[in-house]
Amino acid sequence: MDADYNKYKAQGVIFMSLSDEAQGVVQQFAQSNVPAPQYPIGYGSTSENDYGVTGYPDVYVIDATGKVVWEGSPDGLDAELASILGGGGGGGGGGGGGGAVAMPTFSPAPGNFSSAQSVTISCTTAGATIHYTTDGSQATANSNTYANPISVSSTTTINAVACNATGCTADVSATYTITASAAGAPVITSSPTASGTVGVAFTFQITATYNPTSYAAGNMPPGLYLNATTGAITGTPQVAGVTSTAIFATNAAGTASATLQITIGAGSSGGGSGGGGPPPAPPNTPPTISSSTTASGTVNQAFSYQITANGTTPMSYDATNLPAGLSYDGRGTISGTPSAVGTSNITITAKNVVSTATATLVLAIYPLNPGPPAITSPTTDTAKTGNLYSYQIAATNNAASFNATGLPDGLSFSGSAISGTPTGIGQFAITLSASNIIGTDTKTLVLTINDASGTNPNQPVFSSPPSMPAPIVAGGAVTLTAAGSDAGGSTLLYTWNFGDGTAAYGASVTHTYAAQGIYNATVTISNGVNSATTAVDVAVNATARGSTNLVVSKVAMKFSFMASNKDSITMSGTIPVPQNFSPEQKKFIIAMGDLNPPAMVLDAKGKGPSGNTTVALAGKLNKSGTFTASPVKFTVTFKNQQLWNPLTCLGFKSGNVPKTPIDVPVLASLDGVSYVAHVTVTYTSKCGKSASATK
Repeated sequence: MDADYNKYKAQGVIFMSLSDEAQGVVQQFAQSNVPAPQYPIGYGSTSENDYGVTGYPDVYVIDATGKVVWEGSPDGLDAELASILGGGGGGGGGGGGGGAVAMPTFSPAPGNFSSAQSVTISCTTAGATIHYTTDGSQATANSNTYANPISVSSTTTINAVACNATGCTADVSATYTITASAAGAPVITSSPTASGTVGVAFTFQITATYNPTSYAAGNMPPGLYLNATTGAITGTPQVAGVTSTAIFATNAAGTASATLQITIGAGSSGGGSGGGGPPPAPPNTPPTISSSTTASGTVNQAFSYQITANGTTPMSYDATNLPAGLSYDGRGTISGTPSAVGTSNITITAKNVVSTATATLVLAIYPLNPGPPAITSPTTDTAKTGNLYSYQIAATNNAASFNATGLPDGLSFSGSAISGTPTGIGQFAITLSASNIIGTDTKTLVLTINDASGTNPNQPVFSSPPSMPAPIVAGGAVTLTAAGSDAGGSTLLYTWNFGDGTAAYGASVTHTYAAQGIYNATVTISNGVNSATTAVDVAVNATARGSTNLVVSKVAMKFSFMASNKDSITMSGTIPVPQNFSPEQKKFIIAMGDLNPPAMVLDAKGKGPSGNTTVALAGKLNKSGTFTASPVKFTVTFKNQQLWNPLTCLGFKSGNVPKTPIDVPVLASLDGVSYVAHVTVTYTSKCGKSASATK
């Protein structure tokens, strides 16, 4: 019970163990436990008998009047003490009375989980504020303030305290262990055969181990359909015959496959005589093949297909061009164990005294454990204007269909090939896709089309670089837009790297950032030969911030074109801070244009490091080292650095520039909470000498 002792001793709870054993026995017990119990153990006592203790383990909670208020196992002591102290009752040892704060509690309870959890922390004391950490460190009144459920996707220890005007509880910790499920790929367990009747409702359920998340099936008898979510095959069969259908079950670990043989009987003729099948065809009726002209199976698993036909009987059948492992029995049945993956076109015939009918059976044999396709053809290629161009999409796992979108002028798509004669130069992002019965793969083909004459295109330039967006909340989306051109009118490819390991193509893109942070997103415009790149900062906050924003009230920038590292910037204004904010060891970040200096760590008075880049917060601090009001003033200073080049993306130019207003977006982040303000400065430049910008 040492954990309970350490948790509640600060609230005045006294722990004591009582035993009627002799001193030597008790001492031997204490010494044999490593570490030894931290609370006292009484020996030679009859006190436990006075309270009715009859054996070990038994725990009694006794209030200040000597009354037993709870009895139970040590396992239930933590919850009971939390309840007693939170309710203001008891007062045991003088520490549990009226003003005490109830211990924070967690939901769900800590433990082992196979998936991410959303953890809520609560306190039964009205008006109490909960503070927490997620890095295993002890929580204090200066830790993060709890407001929303905490998402836990990997093993995490959450520490929490609850505070009000009387003080804070002891630190409480909860460890959530997230382990991947031990389940593997599914194994199909449903029957390999099913039967039904024409015109009668049919139901078959695909079942498999390890909780499949989706199902798929190859060809099925006409009138039957698969629910890809539940695995149920239902419908009303329309045609009699035997169909071999490849069925699949998929989860995160993989895909299983099997062959389901569905036999559909002809059913009643509907006549008054009650015959067991359809009436015989009239004399001299030519044959028409009625069995399905598509079938599917799985490699190295038994397969069977029955040729059926309507017409005057007797009828004979034949099948040719069979894949390896299959044979024809001379009586209308194709069967065996296919030995290779692939698609075959089998010629089937039905013959009677009138004539012969022929059809093509398309048989698809799938891998035993297939997955979605993977495109394997190159993702970059080149072409020339006026010259014939061809590209073939290739993919694994029996991809059955393909597509290509975003084609440049002069090119078209058919089957699995892109072809044609391109007419314009530039660089293009073409979206390729390949699909099979399990899923779809997509990739981007970057196609560079050069001028057939060999003339290189001009250098592209940005006419409208991306603008710094307002901060978003993690999980939210932001749209970034840029525009550029080159003198030759080439089509430019816009390639975005969002700073979180992902990328996209397009002049305007929308991206969702999953986690808090400041991301330096870049966009490159390219005509296939020359390119230009610029960047923009995107601020992502953990939660929505208040309505108070960053204010930049004064700016003074000075740039020297005659001496290196002689530029300076001074910027001041106000920035919001949370209630009871202590600046000590907090990080302050400021960025504008392509100027992204490292984070500055503040001291207890709100001042950053000394040197060529400094920051200072100014506001009233109380005795506990926290600001008494928000917002607080800030001043940032850059000196003796090369600062003009990183700001040219904002429109700062050399040469003789008269007084010109320029919008400067400023990003400031304090302790992980980011703000963006736009400030208009007046910019002037003297050719080859100096420049300045002020507000």
